[in-house]
Formats: sequence, structure tokens, C-alpha cells
Amino acid sequence: MQKRILFVDNEPSVLDDWKFNLEQKGYLVFPAGSPDEAKEWLKKERIHLAVIDLKLCDHSNKDDQSGLELAEEIDPLIPKIILTGFSSPETQRMALSPRYGGIAFDYIPKMEPPSILIETIEEAFNKEIKINFNLKVRLEEKLSSGTHLEDEKAFEFLLDAIKVKDEGEKERLKEELGEVFKKLFYSAEKITISPLSSRGYSKTGVVLVEPGRVNEGIFASRIVKFGPRKDIERESKNYNEHVKPFLQLRPTEIEEPSYTQNLGGMIYTLAGSRNPKTICNFREYYGNSKVEDIKTTLKELFKETCGMWYQNRGNKIDMELSEHYKKQLGCDQKKLDDALKKIFSEYKGKHLINFPGLNKDFLNPVVWIKDKDFHLSTFSCRTHGDLNGKNILVDEDKHPWLIDFFRTGYGHILRDFVELEADIKFNYLETSNIETLYEFEKSLVSPEQFDEPYSFKSPIEELNKAFAIIQDLRSLAHSFVQPCNDIYEYYIGLLYHTINMIRYPNIKKERLRHALLSSSLICEKLDKK
Repeated sequence: MQKRILFVDNEPSVLDDWKFNLEQKGYLVFPAGSPDEAKEWLKKERIHLAVIDLKLCDHSNKDDQSGLELAEEIDPLIPKIILTGFSSPETQRMALSPRYGGIAFDYIPKMEPPSILIETIEEAFNKEIKINFNLKVRLEEKLSSGTHLEDEKAFEFLLDAIKVKDEGEKERLKEELGEVFKKLFYSAEKITISPLSSRGYSKTGVVLVEPGRVNEGIFASRIVKFGPRKDIERESKNYNEHVKPFLQLRPTEIEEPSYTQNLGGMIYTLAGSRNPKTICNFREYYGNSKVEDIKTTLKELFKETCGMWYQNRGNKIDMELSEHYKKQLGCDQKKLDDALKKIFSEYKGKHLINFPGLNKDFLNPVVWIKDKDFHLSTFSCRTHGDLNGKNILVDEDKHPWLIDFFRTGYGHILRDFVELEADIKFNYLETSNIETLYEFEKSLVSPEQFDEPYSFKSPIEELNKAFAIIQDLRSLAHSFVQPCNDIYEYYIGLLYHTINMIRYPNIKKERLRHALLSSSLICEKLDKK
């Protein structure tokens, strides 16, 4: 990996001389004789630093500031050095003063010795760009060969999380992803990366990173999220606006994100965790823990860690829950129709459907939900917005931590609770026995009030476990909407999160059938309201 410089000057001899001099010092130089040529390089190459002549169009025109204009158009992530043979206090102020936008890292007259520009370039790499070009990278993963991956191979493996299909783009983004980590861990000499969970549906990845230095040993482990730059920028903004002021016990902290042209990364610090290396996501924790431990963890998550979100619910407002959940999940009617046709083509367009093993007809939820409106007076508050088990981490002391605030913002107060219930039912359960799942779901839609008793008992222990956890989850949800005791708005939110599952064809078909059955039973319940 080389330090990459865009050098823009309309004098060919200047370009040639500086290209030769800088390449002798190990830089990779992209020469451009005009703003248009510079923009072409920016489209197809990663650029770390731009050195730009002040006058790129007409040296004789005292008003020519085309270099400054080009600098303004270039990504703010790229530091700029303005180089000029026509230095003036006015153009220097325009390039450097915050009053004028602070376009440039520095402003250098051409009559200065060449060493000044070279020193300034190196200073820009050390103070602004801050890429650890010498960082040693090792990825430890349970591969079939039992080996590990290093440097470029490690980032090639991690790139799968971003779901890039084009091979040319993969090669470019692999190098960018390496730069993201080399920016995040600028002060380390080596890092060991461990994937924290299996790939999800989003175009982001989450890993555990153990940084260190040869003579100082291993530093505290960090959790890193990486993905498209716009997603990391949005998450950082959401964190500062909706999370940082409100999370209480064991808050997840985010360090300053790092970006490349297309990618970004951020470090989550779990302040107070004894040993981040032992952390796992909630899905893994759920599978290996007892019911009472899981209940304790969820109580801490909702009551203490992010309880202020739900407690600051304000007064009731009129909400159209159908539109709210469709917008949140991106599940408009066409997408649901297309998903049903692709996975269960036999149900397409039918008002009634049946399931093998169940001797009755059921409402087709995709047809039933069409054009449904659910206007309610309810509470809106800050919510996580994507509360599935991969975004809840649990440490060795059973304490919960939240990550992934990309969708965090205002929403229906029950939004997080219904999403976690859907995640438990359709991502954790292994049984495909449709008769037992029918009894399980029928029991879950039996109450009409939050505090109404309802029960379920099965020879399949994982269903008993899920039922107990869901009951407790609903009790936690009830505590934040009291004195309201009507559970129907919970069912409405649950319906949209449940029916949305059929849009993920990578899930086992048995689980998608379960989601369709569950959706149908909720529709029957709402139909009788």
C-alpha cells in the first residue's frame, strides 16, 4: 500500500518534475494538467492528498482562482495543499481561514525550496490522513483448514460482509477496507481481528479487534463496525443525537469514525466491560443460557441501559402504524407480493391459504394487510430501530450492550420489543413441526390485555423457553405504555415485523412458513377487533 497523491498543475514541466521527485520518495503520484483531468483521477483512483496549483486556467488572469474552486469540489476527507507562483495575503486567507471554509491544509508559494512542500506533504500524512501503512493484520476465524488470514487476505474475507458482487469493485474496496482499519488503529503496530457474528442482511460487519505493540503487549480489545461510508456517517450522527445523551447503565461509547472514499468504520467501546474478548451477541447468548438469566439481561437492557428512551415518551399522539412500520421496514405491498410469489407461489393472490398438517384455512396475511390502516393514539419516543439479537451484545457477567444505531430515532414506543420477539421466533427456533408451532402461536395471540394470563406447554423444550422469554418481553413492553393495557397495538407492530420475514429468502423455508402462519393468526386476531 502506497501513499497516493493527486498533483494538479497546468505546467507540464512542473508536473513531470514533481512526479519524478515524489515517486523517488515512495509516493504514488497521479498528475493532472486541468480540473477536468483531476476529476477523472478522483473518479477512478483512491486519493489520500491533493496538491493543487492556484491558477489552473490562466496565469495572466489575476482573478483566476480555479485551483481553490477545484479544492472546494473535492471530498473534504482529502487534505489539500495549495501551491502557487502568485502568492497573495487574500488567496492565502481564502485557502486557510475558517472564515472562508478552511479549504486547504497549507498554502505554499512556489518560490519556497522544494523541501518545504515535501515536509508539508509528510506532515499532512502524519497529522491529517493518519493511515498506519505498517500495521500488521491477522484475522482468526474458524476456517475449515484451521489456518488464519493476514493483511490483504484478512480484508478480502471481511469484505464479504459488505456484499459486493462486482470483482473489480471488490479489489478496490478491499484496499479501502484495509485503510479504514489502518486509520482506526493508527497508534498500534499489530491487530488481531475476530468476526463477532455470522453475516447478516445489512451491508455492514462487526468484528472484535485486539490491538497491540511489540514492546508493550496487547491493548484493550475493541469492537469495530465497518460498512458503506454513508451508513457509518448516519450511525455516528444518530449516536450523537439519540444515544449519547440518554443511554445510562453501561453505555456503549463510539470513538471518532474513520472514512475512505466509499467506506467507513467506527470503534465501539464497552465502558465497564471486564473482558470484551468474552462478549457474544444475544442470539448466541440466548442459545447457551437459562431462562432466568435471559430475563435478567433483558430487564437490564430495557429498564436500565436504554430505559430513558421509553420513559421520555411524552404525551400520546395520533400515529398511522401501518405507514410507520412499512416505512421503517421498507416492506411496501409490492415487495410483499413479490416475496410471496417467489417463495410460496401457491398462495399468490389467494384470500385463504392452508398449511400441510393443519386441517383448516387461514387468512392470507399478504392479501389481508393490503390497504389496511391502523390509526391509533399512542406514544412515540426514541427507539433503537433495529433491535435484533445481532445488535445486542452480552458480556461474561450477563450485562447487555447495544450496537448499530443506523436506524435509531423516533418511532412507535413498542417498536424495539416487537422486533426482538420476531427475531426470537424466526431466527432462534429450530423446530419445524407445524402442528406444535400452530399451538405455540395460537397461545401467543390469545390475550387481549397485556396483563391477561395465558400459557403454553410443549414437549419441545425450546418452544417453552421462547414462550417464557416472550411473555417477559411483553411484560417489559407493558411497563412503558401503562396505564394502557390493550395489547392490540403490540400485535400490529408484531404483524409487520413478522410478515416482513418472508422477504428474506436465505432463511430456511420452514421458518418462513412459520412466519406466514404467525402473521395469519395475528391478522385473524386484528380482524375481530
